[in-house]
Amino acid sequence: MFSPKENGAFKKIDKVTFLGNPDIIIPLQPNLNPDYSDEEIGFNAIALSDNETGLTKYVAILTHDSPTIIANTCKQFVRGKFSSEKAHELSGDFEIKITDNCIKNTELLSFLVTNAIDEIPTTDTITNWGDKYKRKASISATYNNEIIYESAISDEPLVDTTKKEEIDMSKLTTTELDQVFIEIINIPNARTNIEALTKMSELLKEYEKRGISTPDKRNPVKSGNTVEKKWWQFWK
Repeated sequence: MFSPKENGAFKKIDKVTFLGNPDIIIPLQPNLNPDYSDEEIGFNAIALSDNETGLTKYVAILTHDSPTIIANTCKQFVRGKFSSEKAHELSGDFEIKITDNCIKNTELLSFLVTNAIDEIPTTDTITNWGDKYKRKASISATYNNEIIYESAISDEPLVDTTKKEEIDMSKLTTTELDQVFIEIINIPNARTNIEALTKMSELLKEYEKRGISTPDKRNPVKSGNTVEKKWWQFWK
């Protein structure tokens, strides 16, 4: 289930609730031989061993026309590796590559993959793995050469985007606005993070209201600086 927010986004609700049996508004069409099967997903995983540490990272390649099946496979694959007998050999790095143009709805794919992988850090298996081996898991997923998910488990974001009410943009100085700007664009996977996009939208409105440019325009930066990552321009 998903609970709608005021900004048009949705917050996932963990518990499933039975809502009852509503009347069917479309007449049933009897089918004596229904086929509920799905085409098997194209999947391959490559284990890469680090010569120095001896630890293993995984690169997985997936293809299917269903975002749901891809997202579920991503989750099951990563969770399976952490619960396997060779979990102690894991470096924690996972690269998930979804083949180009296999999905029409990129936004739905990104949404489902993000929700699926975001459930992984909360499991006891991975929490215990991190505590025992003093490592953190890093997971990324790409589609059409674009990152749709990137995270490092146990990393804290530079800005707590779940508490929008804590920051009143109108009360911040220009220097403080610039700091928030830089912190937001450094949030992992920010371009597919609804809260980050919402906060950036509020920030850009405040800059426009004050008649000043964003720090990347006022202070040109050298190549390689993270301020050049203008992901927020993709959704204007």
